[in-house]
Amino acid sequence: MESSKKYEYILEQPEIREFCFHAFLEQIRYSKTAGLKIILLFVLYLIIMPRIAGWFAVLIVAVLLLSIVRTYTNIGKSISGQQWTVWLEGGMLKVDREGSSEVSCSNIKLIRTTRRLLMLGYLKTEQRPAWIIVPLRVFAEVQERESFLDRIRHPQEIEGNDTEEEAEGICLTYTLDEMRWVDFRKGAVSIITSGTFGRKKRVRTVLLFGLWMVISMLVCLYLVEGYFSWVSAGYGLGIAVLITVRLFFRDPEKSFRKQIKKPAVRDRECGVWQIMLSESGVCVRTPEGMRNNHAWEKFEWLVETGDAFYIFYKDKKNYEVIAKESFQDWNQVSAMHELCARKGVKLIQGRKMHYIPDWGFVLLVVLYVILCVGIIFMSVF
Repeated sequence: MESSKKYEYILEQPEIREFCFHAFLEQIRYSKTAGLKIILLFVLYLIIMPRIAGWFAVLIVAVLLLSIVRTYTNIGKSISGQQWTVWLEGGMLKVDREGSSEVSCSNIKLIRTTRRLLMLGYLKTEQRPAWIIVPLRVFAEVQERESFLDRIRHPQEIEGNDTEEEAEGICLTYTLDEMRWVDFRKGAVSIITSGTFGRKKRVRTVLLFGLWMVISMLVCLYLVEGYFSWVSAGYGLGIAVLITVRLFFRDPEKSFRKQIKKPAVRDRECGVWQIMLSESGVCVRTPEGMRNNHAWEKFEWLVETGDAFYIFYKDKKNYEVIAKESFQDWNQVSAMHELCARKGVKLIQGRKMHYIPDWGFVLLVVLYVILCVGIIFMSVF
C-alpha cells in the first residue's frame, strides 16, 4: 500500500500560541448564532441606553480575552511536549499522538495555512472543529507541502485499507439513529452536570460563574451611573441569576434535536459504531470511517446509565459511549467491567440531572420584569 513520508515533530511554544489564537478565531466563525445575538443586544443597548452600550462592549472584549487565555491554557497543557507522527496512507490521514487515529481525507473540510502551521480540520460536532497540526518547518520545500495537500484534496482510495490487524478483545457494535443520538448526548450532559464526578466541583463551578456575573454586572452599572445603589445592585443580581440559570439548568434536548436534523451532523453521527476494548486500549470506529485508538491511561471513569455505558476521559468532559444492546450477554458486560478495573477505570452509577423547563425559565423572566417595573413605579410615585 502506498504511503507518504512520515513527519515526526514536537510543537514549539510559538507554534502552540499561534495555533491557539487561530483555533479560537475558527471557533468564533462556527458560533455565528451567539455572535449575532450579542450584536443585536449591543445595538439594542446603543439605542435605548447608549451609556451602558460602551461598557457592555468592554465586558464582551474582556470575556473574549479571558476565553483566549483559557483556550491557550487548556490546549497548551494537552499538546505541549508531545511527539507527533503524521502521514498519508490509503486515502487516510493517520496521526500517532498518545494513541493512533485515522481520518478519511475526504472528511478534511478545513485547511488553513498560517505563518508557522498547516491546520487540517474536520468537524467533530456541528460547532466544534477538531484539528491536526503540522508545522510548516517539517516540509523541505513548498512543493513537498503542496504535494501533501494535493493528496488530501484528491484522495485515492485503495482496496484493502481496512486490513490492518487489531488486538483481540471485546468487540461491540451498535447502530445510532437520530433519536438514540439525542438520548445519548443528553445522557452524557446529564452525567457531567448532575455532579456524578462530585457535587462539590459542580456547585463550585456554578457559584464561581454566578459570582463572576454578579461582579461584572455591578462594575458595569457603577461605571455607567458613577455611584452605587441598592436598586441597581438588585437589577444586576437578577440578570446574573437569570443568565446562570439559563446556562446551567436548561434542558439541552431541544438544541440536540436541531443539531441532528442538519444533514452534515446526521451523516457523521448516525449509522454503525464499533467499539473494541482490548488490553492495549479502546478503538473506536465511526459511521464515516474514522478510527481512533486510545490508551487506557487517558480514561478514568466507566459510568452506567439505563441504556448505555460511558467511558469518560480524565478531563471528565469527553467520552466514548457504548449502547447496552451491543452486548451479547451479561458475561460480556462482566468481562468489560473486569478489563476496566484492571486498567484503573472506576465504575460508577450516573446521576440524573433535573432541568428547569422552558416555561419555568419564562416564568422567572416574567417575575423579574414585574419586580423591576414595580420598583420603578414605587420610586417614581
